Amino acid sequence: MSATNDSGPSVNFPPVLNGLDFLESTVDLLAVKGDVPSRNLKYAVVHLASAAETLFKAGSL
Repeated sequence: MSATNDSGPSVNFPPVLNGLDFLESTVDLLAVKGDVPSRNLKYAVVHLASAAETLFKAGSL
């Protein structure tokens, strides 16, 4: 999806890059020394699910 307005640049988030960004975020949230904080774990699961959904949908386009 791309959006353009008169006051700024267009915005473009390709599905595959967006899905990979969610995967990277998942790894970042889990890559802590010691115990993973529960908040990090919660968002890692959400981001992993979002990554899978986004990449599966991108594959069916």
